[in-house]
Amino acid sequence: MNIQIIGNGDITSENFYASFLMDNILVSAPPGVLKELKRINFNFDELKIIIVTHLHAEEYFDLPMILIHEFYRQREVPLIIIGPKELKRKTNQLLRKAIKMNVLRSLNVTFIDALRVQNTNLTGDYRFSFIEAKHANLNTSYAFMVKNDKSSLAYADTKISPGLSYLLKEVKNCIIKVGINNEQINFEEYQSLTENSLINFYPIGYPDELINKLKDIKNTKIINSNEQFYI
Repeated sequence: MNIQIIGNGDITSENFYASFLMDNILVSAPPGVLKELKRINFNFDELKIIIVTHLHAEEYFDLPMILIHEFYRQREVPLIIIGPKELKRKTNQLLRKAIKMNVLRSLNVTFIDALRVQNTNLTGDYRFSFIEAKHANLNTSYAFMVKNDKSSLAYADTKISPGLSYLLKEVKNCIIKVGINNEQINFEEYQSLTENSLINFYPIGYPDELINKLKDIKNTKIINSNEQFYI
C-alpha cells in the first residue's frame, strides 16, 4: 500500500491542509487539493475513489473543483465518492454556485453512503469498512479501515470513542488527525493512546506548534507533505 501525504497541516499551519493518497484513492478533498495534485503531476485517470469523512469545509470544499476539472477534461473513467449521506446534495449545491452546467450528469460518478461500506472490495484487493465516529458536534462523521492480505490502515479524524478503540485493535497502521481543540483527538489524548500500542501512527492535521512534541512520542512517524511511504 503506497501512501503519499498531500498535506499534513491544519488551518493555522504553514503546511497544506491534511489529505493523502492511498494508491489511487484520495482521502479528503480540502481547499486547494486540486492545485496541489496538479503540481505533483498526478494522473487523474488513475483516481478511482475519493473519501470524505465529514462535512466540514477543510474536508470537502475542493470536491466540486475536482469534479469541474474532470468535467472539462472529459473524464470517462468511473469515479466513486464515499462519504456521509448528505455529501451528494451538499456537493451539488456548491457545483450549482460554481458552474451552470450539470457536471454530475456528464460524469460517471457514484456517491456511496459510507455506512453501507462494510468489509467491501471497491478497488483492487482492498477491503473497506467504515464506522461512525465523533468529530466536533457533527451528527454524522466516519472513520475507516482498509485491509488487504499484506497490510492494514485506519484513518481517524475523531475524538476518543469506542469506534476509534475498535479500529486500533484491527490494524497495524493509523493515520490520525491530532489537534488542539475539541474537534478531534488532542495531544495529551494522543500521547496516552500510543503508550500501550504497537501500531505505527502517522499524525496529520496538526498545528505547527505540535510538531516537535509529536516527534518524541512512541510509535510516531512524522511524514512531510508530498512524502511517500509504504505499509
